[in-house]
Amino acid sequence: MIFRDILPLWDISERVREERGWNMEPYFLNFNRAIDRWDEALPLGNGWIGCLLWGNGAPLRFSLDRADLWDLRPAPETLSEDFTYERLIAHVRDGDQEAIMRNMPADGGRPGSKRRSFITSMRIRSDFSPGRLFLLHKRI
Repeated sequence: MIFRDILPLWDISERVREERGWNMEPYFLNFNRAIDRWDEALPLGNGWIGCLLWGNGAPLRFSLDRADLWDLRPAPETLSEDFTYERLIAHVRDGDQEAIMRNMPADGGRPGSKRRSFITSMRIRSDFSPGRLFLLHKRI
């Protein structure tokens, strides 16, 4: 059911498309290279369930998540009695870069950081032969 929500075109057979005269060519996605990083992935979704599609086919990765899955654990740096957002805003206003870095969470929420703001609900890794990947790639 999830894949039908995320990728409705996969549910439409070639026979049905031909019978109805649907030209899907304008909707095909073609890439010059594989998407190697999750933060450059092809986003698919319906606003509630989302999927990041990435990889070179060996494996092809599907990272699935939902809009209501968030990591609400506080950053350790924000638990200190010295930390307040008011103080952080004052450092920004004063242009005190060193104080800002000292008071910000260590990873700053950057891609590749150990702390993430969302929780991936499922990951699927599938290996496809080059010919198989091309067919899948053409029909997305």
